[in-house]
This record gives sequence, C-alpha cells and structure tokens, in this order.
Amino acid sequence: MIDSKSISQISLDDIPKIGPKLKQKLLSHFGSEEAALRAIVNADIARLTSIPLLGSKLAMSIVMSAYDLLEGIRLETVLVTEDIRKIYTQILDLIRPYANTSFSKHKMALLFPLPPTHIDKIKERQKTFLNAKELIEELGEEDISRICSFLSRMKPIEIQEYKTRITDRVLLTDDKETYERLITHEINDVYNISFVDSPQESLDYIQTYDYIIYIAHKHELDFLDKGSNVEIVSKSISEDELLPEKTLFFYSINYDVILAAFDLVELFWSSSNDKLREIVNQVEIQSTSTIKAIMKNIKPNGEIADEYDPELDRLRSILRDFDGLVSDIELWINKELVDKLSQSSLTIEGNEILNLIKAFGSETGSPQQFQHYLKDNISDLMTDIIQEAEDKLCNQLNFKDEEVEWLDNLFPRELMYPIEINQKKRRQIIDNIRKKFVARKYQLLKELANKGKIHISFIQQIVETLLDFDLFFAIGRFSKEYQLLSPTIDTIHTGIGFQKGVNLFLKNEELEGKGRVIPIDYIIGNVPLALEGTNQQRIAVLSGANSGGKSCTLQLIGQIAILAQMGLPVPTSAAFSSVFEEIYYFSKSVGILSAGAFESTLKRFAEVILSPQSKLILVDEFESITEPGAGAKVIGGILEMLYKNEKCCAVFVSHLAGEISQTIKDLIRIDGIEASGLDENLELIVERTPKFNHLAKSTPELIVEKLYRSTDRDNEKEIYEDLLNIIKK
Repeated sequence: MIDSKSISQISLDDIPKIGPKLKQKLLSHFGSEEAALRAIVNADIARLTSIPLLGSKLAMSIVMSAYDLLEGIRLETVLVTEDIRKIYTQILDLIRPYANTSFSKHKMALLFPLPPTHIDKIKERQKTFLNAKELIEELGEEDISRICSFLSRMKPIEIQEYKTRITDRVLLTDDKETYERLITHEINDVYNISFVDSPQESLDYIQTYDYIIYIAHKHELDFLDKGSNVEIVSKSISEDELLPEKTLFFYSINYDVILAAFDLVELFWSSSNDKLREIVNQVEIQSTSTIKAIMKNIKPNGEIADEYDPELDRLRSILRDFDGLVSDIELWINKELVDKLSQSSLTIEGNEILNLIKAFGSETGSPQQFQHYLKDNISDLMTDIIQEAEDKLCNQLNFKDEEVEWLDNLFPRELMYPIEINQKKRRQIIDNIRKKFVARKYQLLKELANKGKIHISFIQQIVETLLDFDLFFAIGRFSKEYQLLSPTIDTIHTGIGFQKGVNLFLKNEELEGKGRVIPIDYIIGNVPLALEGTNQQRIAVLSGANSGGKSCTLQLIGQIAILAQMGLPVPTSAAFSSVFEEIYYFSKSVGILSAGAFESTLKRFAEVILSPQSKLILVDEFESITEPGAGAKVIGGILEMLYKNEKCCAVFVSHLAGEISQTIKDLIRIDGIEASGLDENLELIVERTPKFNHLAKSTPELIVEKLYRSTDRDNEKEIYEDLLNIIKK
C-alpha cells in the first residue's frame, strides 16, 4: 500500500488511460478523487472493475501506471531484457490454470518482481503465500474441489444503472422545483415524471396509470381520494425509495455471485481449519443467513419470488389465469344451458326453445318478448346457472371481499343464447386486479429493497475478500503441486544459491507424464549457503555437453530470482537470493543473424556494464553471434569488466569456457556439466548438477555416436562413422 502523502502527489488526470469520461465515473463511484486514487494505488481491482465498462485488464493497467508514477516501479524496472520477461510470463502461464476466476488470473500480473527498496513488501508476500501452501497441505482433495467449485462462480460485483422503463407507475408532483430536480437525474430514464398544476390533470393520470406516486407540495389534495391507486409522499423522499428496483437490480445482476460467496462463507465457517475460518472472521454467520434469506425472496431477474407474499401470489395468479378460466366458464354455462333445457318438461321441444331464444335475441326481437312463453322456473334456471358460474369463478380465482362484487353482470342474466361474456366488465375486473397487484408489488419491492440496501457494502466487501482469496488459493495449489519452498532473501549479500532446484518448465512436463526431472544444486556470488567447491565467486562460465542441461540450469537461476523477488516460493529444497535491482537474461540466438547483431549486442552489454545497480546477468552462448576465436576474447573482456562491479553476478553458458579462462584466468569460475556416455536408450548419461571449478567437454562425439547407433540407413551410418573417426583423432 501507498500512504496518503504519496496519494496527494498525483491526480486522476496524471494517470494514463483515465480520460474525462472514466474520471467522472471514478468520482461518481468512489465519491471523491482521494477515495478513487486510494483504490487505484491499493490495487483494489475488485472495486475498480465494479464500475461499468471498466474491465480487469484496463483496471490493472491503470494500477500499474499509478504505481509507476508514485514509486517509479514497473515490470521492466527489475526484469530488464525481453528474454527475462518472457520467462516471467511463462511462469505466470504455469500458475494461472490454478486460479478459478478471471479476476485472479489477471491480478497475478500485479505480482511482478520488486527491487530491493521494497524488500518488506516481498517478505510480506512470502509470508502470505507460505500460509497459502500450508493451507492446501492441510486440506483434503474433496475440500479443495468444493472450494474451487464455489470460487469458479465468483467474479467482481457489478454496479450498473437500472434502465428498465417502468410503465405501470407514474411520478407526479405539483412542486416545480422537485420536478426540475427529478428530470435531471437518472430516475428520469425509467419513470414517466410529470408536473401537474390542476386536480383535473391529476385525475387524468389516475385513470390512465395503475399506480400514482404523488410528491406533494400543496395541501389541497382532497381530489386524490378519488383514486385508490395513489400514494402521497413528501419532497424529502429519496430516489432509492422511489425506485426500489434499483436496489434489487444489484442483487439480480450479481445473483449467482452473491449466492456462491455466502455458500463459501458458510463452508469456511463450518470448517475445522483455522486458516479458512480466519478468511471470514469478520463475517457474522447471522448476516450470512439474513442475506441468503433476502436472495431466496428475489428471483434472478429481480422480481419478487413466489411464496414471499401469499397475497401477491394470489393477485399474480388471477392476472395469469383470469382470461383462460373465464373462457372455460363461458363454455360451461352454454353447455349447462343446453343440457338443462334439453331435459325440460315443457311441451315445446328444447331445440325449438333455443331457436326461439335466438330469434328473439336478434335485431327483430328481444328476450323480454318471449318471457310469457316460458314458465318462471326456466328463468330461474338461467339465473341459477349464471350464479353457479360466478361462484365457480370466485372459488377458482380465490376472489375476496369487494372482488366478488366485481363479477356482477360479467355474464348477462337476460335470456340469450349463446351466453357471452361482458367484455367491458372483463376489462374493468382485470384493470382493478392489476391496480391491486401493482400497489401490492410496489410496497413489497420497497420492503425488500430496505432489507437489501443495508447489506450491499458488506456484500461487496465479502466478494472482494473471496476474489483475493482465489489468488491466494491458486498460489497455494501451485506451490504444493510444484513442491515450492520460500527462499531466504536479503539486500546485504550479492548472489543466488540453491539445493535440489527443479526447472519449472521441466517440472511441468513431468506433471504431464513426459519424463522425470533431476534436481540440481548451484551457487553464484556471496551468499550464506555453502556448496563444496565454491568460494563466493560472482562470475562463472558454465561449460558442458550438448543437451546436458546448461540452458535449463540458466533458466532455473532466472526462475528462482524472479519468483524470489515476486515474493513467491521457489522450486528448491533450500535457496537464498539477494534482491537484485536488475535481472538480465540473454537467450541463445537461433537461426541466421543479421549483420548488425554483434554490434547491437555489444551496445546492449555496454549499457549493462555501465549500470551501477546490483544485477544478475544470465547469458546463453554469446559466442553464437560472432567467430569462435573472437568470441572468447570478447566474452572474457565483458566478464572482466562485470567483475569490477561488486554488486554484479553473472553466469555465461559457453562452449568456449577453456579459451575464456585463458583470457581472464583467476577472475572467474569455470563450472561444467559432464556427460559420460550413452545409456541403453541412446540418451546422454549426464551428471546434471554442475561441477564447480571444472571444465566439461562439449562431447560432440557422443551426439554423433548416438546418431550412428540409432540410424538403420547404411549410407548415413557411414557418414557418422567417418565423423566419429575424425573427431577422435
């Protein structure tokens, strides 16, 4: 973290990639420039990415830029060459699959190696990630799998504007100032907001909308009593109260994340592992239960869940089923009428009665003219059928109180056939039910929003904690899988040394079943780790057999230095590394080099030599860019100049070790990886750990012998045999 004094040294305008629009979003989200800057310099990626359209990649770029502005540190500060940064990237590529979230995979890039000025931060990371490995070692595979399952559902909390247009409610106000304020805010994007200056205007809205929220200023509001769908509120009402959907929208767009987070919290609380419980020690289990109860009552789309409120469920089902049930009842009435009249004891045939009803029900007649033809009991029969139909409808729809009266005259009681529903009455009933539903829903939305609003900040905090835990968990899993241990580091010594070191890239192949890695020991420089045959030499040339592991050894030294300064454990049984200000790696040149390659490389080495910083320099076959005879002298000259900087350590891989040693004699150490022959599979028999103060031969004859013994083609065999004879002369 960076202190407040440092934060005051920069502004949002100073940070690249923060333009005017993003700056405004940051200010709006965090409330002040200081709060926004604090989130940036503290690498609070989770909170930054909760801002709409601010992804993890951009957030990290902003964080790194701010860090560079304040501390003068970026990835290139320590990892100077492109080749060493490539090794760093490859290390991250090995770790990332252990992360369960995109958030953690991106945030790993913030763990770049730090210089000696930040050794306290490095040691803090070491302690953290040692705990991570210990946690993984304490957990069983089933627990790890369950935790990974929950973490895979995690992502940063989203904060989005609620933009769904509300069509069943309207905001009215008779206060011009309130109206002007509301139409300039985001709430104007979702609500129909109107200024009304007369009772008649208000009544028009009451008749048009299902629900009216009236922000009152004047006191003459008696006319509003004419609308049962009106709620009068004061000018002081907040926008959150006017728009409870906004709060529930937070829960809906983060629905699965919130559930996963608190399922994970409960899992940690129920664990017997103290380290897991420590992760959520700031969470009261009662709060977890409360939030999960809120989630149970909200659908993933932000609507109120079924069974939260029986009355809302009843009204919802009426609106859903009304038309279908009415149609069914209409069919039942006409069938019942046919059946009853067909069984009538009148002397006139039932079918004729129906025909007469049709006739008198036409434009030329009326049912009333036919009344004298029918006995009273027939009229009663019609009335009874209609009444029974209405009773059925009431029971099936679970109508209550005044709703029962709304059914009067839904089916006409006059004599006609077929009986047809009164469409105007049907629409009135649906309108009335919908108004009750909208009013009930709005009150419940406010109730749920009030319950949920107070937990939003807490939810964000928990999700941020668990996202950071995923990074912690990933490093722990990686450390266990690759059998990593924390190295000793300091800024007093200059060098690096280790025992039973394993190249991570080879270890990855071993884990994939592609062979077995042989651990090695190595040391360069003045370090508190003694290996036989060394005397704190800071400059070494590594010689040895082709394919013997010289380049892998060089890579391993670089890997350990990178991991150590990242604050991560390293692939050794014991290790020490000083904290270098600069780390260089120059890989072996492959293919045809341009005419200026030698010149440009020398210029680069001049910069390395002139740099007064403490440094680790790793070079693989420098001689490949020039003639062998000149190469030995050039390398010798470079090593001699590097030797003069007491804060410099260097390991050069070269096939010219013998020639180089003649050039600078006692200033350097010659190490060798020796090959002694071929095994039954025609693989080199190599002592992978370099021998100190030992010049190893490149043994090209072993490679030629391997080709000679492995080919079945006679003409090729002859060529390899001739080469062997020439080499052995």
